[in-house]
Amino acid sequence: MEPRRKVLSIVGPSRSGSTILSAVLGEVPGFFGAGELRWLWGRDLAEQRVCGCQTTPAACPVWSRVVEQAMGVSPEEQSGPRLADALQPVVSAQREITRLSNRRRLLATPGADRRHSVALDVLTEATVSVVDALLQTTGAHTLIDESKRPQEAAVLAAAGRFDHYVVHLVRDPRAVVHSWRRSKPLPASTGSAAMPRRGLPKTLMRWLENCSGAEYLRPHIDPRRWLPVRYEDFAAHPRATVQSILDMLEEDCEAPFTSDDTVVLGPNHYLSGNPSRFRTGPVRIVADSEWQTSLPRRQRLLVDVATLPFLLRYGYPVAGAALRRAS
Repeated sequence: MEPRRKVLSIVGPSRSGSTILSAVLGEVPGFFGAGELRWLWGRDLAEQRVCGCQTTPAACPVWSRVVEQAMGVSPEEQSGPRLADALQPVVSAQREITRLSNRRRLLATPGADRRHSVALDVLTEATVSVVDALLQTTGAHTLIDESKRPQEAAVLAAAGRFDHYVVHLVRDPRAVVHSWRRSKPLPASTGSAAMPRRGLPKTLMRWLENCSGAEYLRPHIDPRRWLPVRYEDFAAHPRATVQSILDMLEEDCEAPFTSDDTVVLGPNHYLSGNPSRFRTGPVRIVADSEWQTSLPRRQRLLVDVATLPFLLRYGYPVAGAALRRAS
């Protein structure tokens, strides 16, 4: 009997460890990490951004075959107008249904009859076609999408063509703010020196928006298929955390660790994501807690006040001054 086809969405704010978590899960036999599918249509394929194997998608042995199967565009035409024409309606559909005014209805679609939407049908069919092609091309039975945004998870959950699961990965917002203040270098093959930095207001807005969307989506997902994970717990107990995810997925196998905190990563085919997607070989997972000594006190208090309800919900410590100021 063939294994059931599954898709695992990793939802959560950026700089929360989704890339390394996806990479570890991608080492499980029968699993395939796709990177961030949210960027596939408008960026990765359109601009031929470098895959985790450090080639363009058109030259990648996985993505070139997937695009040919899912979109009917041969590898020879995947850097030209034929691909651009195939991508255009999907890009327009994604832009329409993920617009703020449409987002709440989209997040509720897994648990309710959705109103007919041509844009949602276009994006769903394109996404399912790519998932089908990825599973067939790689021989995997479980695909990992680390798009992070709840919107993409809602599209996959409502597709009804595979068993869908969600890991809601959160990280202390003060750590996220500090992470975006630092420069992250990129390999020369990407054509860029480093990832862009992001200021505190935009980082906070995106963190709050993501957590709010995840909490709105959560009641519409089977609770047996939703697992909340804090980055700090994953970093402290990586093997146990990954094993809890495999247990939720009903996979009778062990997390692929050589020790409690070390895993050997092989080559991958992730599109988009943190520069850590290019790492291979033995990788030790440790907590990044630099923010505790480097983030300015004023910024810490601002983050505490702005994110107080979520800090309490997710069990993060709050400074007394923030509590007094918010009351």
